[in-house]
Amino acid sequence: MKKILACSLVIIACVIAIISLPSSSIAQPKNIVSLSATINPIGTVVGVQYEREISTFLSLAGFLGRLEYEVEYDDEGGTSTEEAEGTGFQVSVFFHLGDRGMEGFYFGPGIGLWNTDWEYTWEHDTYNDESEEGSSTATDINFKLGYKFLLASDKFVIDPYVQGGNLSIDSEAGDEVGAYVAGGVLFGFAW
Repeated sequence: MKKILACSLVIIACVIAIISLPSSSIAQPKNIVSLSATINPIGTVVGVQYEREISTFLSLAGFLGRLEYEVEYDDEGGTSTEEAEGTGFQVSVFFHLGDRGMEGFYFGPGIGLWNTDWEYTWEHDTYNDESEEGSSTATDINFKLGYKFLLASDKFVIDPYVQGGNLSIDSEAGDEVGAYVAGGVLFGFAW
């Protein structure tokens, strides 16, 4: 857990240092603030993202969000259900193609930290049901690709994307490595 926190603090410090550079040190900044909705077959993530152009081909983004999911498994003799909700943040670096700044196709890696409260329930056909609750902290390593459409004199943004990845380091339930693929859309304002 200490390694996750230390890595997160280093990333945040680097992002703040780059964003704090005077405009003469980097390309003229362009900023986008967006509301996001990400959906995959088991759950949703909603949140807000701030993205800042560093050069015509590079930008940094920070995301704060809330997730909810429910997964049902068929076990021998019954079913198991896992439900969770929580909050988290992600920091990403995006590479933009075509020297057009934050318009058009982009891709890049990201890292995040999520805290969730979960409940796991076993419903058995032959004996009593069981339930377990807990909290988890997980690191999310992901990759995102999308396409930004700038509309109305480059003031409004529509950004459909696909994101995938996951490395879960769980403080209570044990270490797990999982994977996900999700699609989403950002609606934002650029200046």
